[in-house]
Amino acid sequence: NKKIYTYRTHTHTRLTVNKQKTQTVNMASYIPVLSARIPPTVQSRFCQRCPENWMEINSRCYFLSRGSKSWKESRADCQSKDADLVIISSGEEQRFITGLKDRAWIGLTDEENEGIWKWVDGTAPAKTYWHHQQPDNFLKKEHCVEAVQSYGELHTWNDLDCSTRRHWICEKSVV
Repeated sequence: NKKIYTYRTHTHTRLTVNKQKTQTVNMASYIPVLSARIPPTVQSRFCQRCPENWMEINSRCYFLSRGSKSWKESRADCQSKDADLVIISSGEEQRFITGLKDRAWIGLTDEENEGIWKWVDGTAPAKTYWHHQQPDNFLKKEHCVEAVQSYGELHTWNDLDCSTRRHWICEKSVV
């Protein structure tokens, strides 16, 4: 009787384990379906909303280049990533951007009309963060803007010849 009881217990345990494995596999197949039903506000707490090698700050995604390019080439690279050069809209964002790299292109230019600075989306800056005696349009050919970390953390903008090679910072909305 003891052998029969042990055999039944062992068989029952094996059946239970196999049943649980099957249930686990079946439940795993529902994960993609259920994930699609989670509201974005809940997903944001658990899911990465920016592409790999991008960082998320205040519901925006930022990409910092490793190489250096002209302003136009930098912008084209951002656009190839469904983004654009960064538009700085607050002092907090300005401090964050300045802290990323010593010299990096941002999305501000006066190439269309000298002295009329516009962001890449066509808007005028609500607030500017020019460094002392900037912009100066040195040699009448500085139409793009870099943020220069060594100038401090807030007033770091410098107008520069757009063909100069710099790192760049792309920005886009979270997914």
